[in-house]
Amino acid sequence: MNLADENARIERAQQDVRKYVAVTREASEQNNAVTATFAISGMIAGAALFGAGMAFVGLMG
Repeated sequence: MNLADENARIERAQQDVRKYVAVTREASEQNNAVTATFAISGMIAGAALFGAGMAFVGLMG
């Protein structure tokens, strides 16, 4: 294998790594968006349940 073949092989390997990193980064960003949405939804639901509980206590007390 000569130097040009070795350089071409290294370039192909680097391109594969760049593609993998891009796909992984995109998936990570999408996952973070879903996680943030889930967390915010949970906080809203918790606040709604707390408010309902306080209203119930107010009606009963």
